[in-house]
Amino acid sequence: MNTPDYVLLIDLGNTRLKLGLWHEDAGETRYLNAHPHQTQESLLDWLDQELLRLGVTPHKAIGVSVASQALMLALEGFLANRSQPIPVEWVWPAVHAHGVHNAYPDPPQLGADRWAGMLGVMKRFAHEDRSIVLANFGTATTIDTLSRDRRFLGGLILPGVSMMQMALSKGTARLPMATGEVADYPANTHAAITTGIVAAQLGAIRRQIDLSQERDQRPPLMCVSGGAWDLLRKEWHRTLPGTLVEEVPNVVLDGLSLFAGPQLRANSDGPVV
Repeated sequence: MNTPDYVLLIDLGNTRLKLGLWHEDAGETRYLNAHPHQTQESLLDWLDQELLRLGVTPHKAIGVSVASQALMLALEGFLANRSQPIPVEWVWPAVHAHGVHNAYPDPPQLGADRWAGMLGVMKRFAHEDRSIVLANFGTATTIDTLSRDRRFLGGLILPGVSMMQMALSKGTARLPMATGEVADYPANTHAAITTGIVAAQLGAIRRQIDLSQERDQRPPLMCVSGGAWDLLRKEWHRTLPGTLVEEVPNVVLDGLSLFAGPQLRANSDGPVV
């Protein structure tokens, strides 16, 4: 039978599905595995095996999705039609939730994963009396700012590292999929591409940090998430020595955990459907 004190957390991204398991009594999230959704069938097979390995059957799931509606509905249907159904509630951006105000004039235009990420950094760093900049390096790179008074101000969306690599490889006749090293003055094509991509990503982040510091007269807390940070980390610390960076690899799942219990859901005025 379904276990009433467990909630499955679902982050259905553009290329991967990430899972978490919220334990209501303990108030803790257990971070599970992630899997690329190259095909719908392989993803659902993997999900089936992951659920069998859990040893418990969550009584519901809370999720966000930026994937296709077809894949989202397939996942929802798969969970609903199991021998022990797991109903899914999808979180969408709201005007206000869990202490965060959304400054978007039309909140539904905001990506659900970005909204959950903002709530996740709020949950982790509620004690911080400064702005927070969150850079999430996925298929796309997003760089969002949470103000000192806990308003989601907005942010940037730009092609992610892999997307930049593919764009140069596919959109030009002679440029390769780069695997070079970052250099001050790249002297080969692979290094030139890699360095250009890293510089573009870090330059966008630095822009948002500078804007936040100018507004608040103090540096923001910098948070990063996503696998491509591994490529950027060394150059970040080389060019910005002493700048503290908090790595929050499961920040979207952290945000979703705020909706996992009835008491927590009551702090949102937005749609959870």
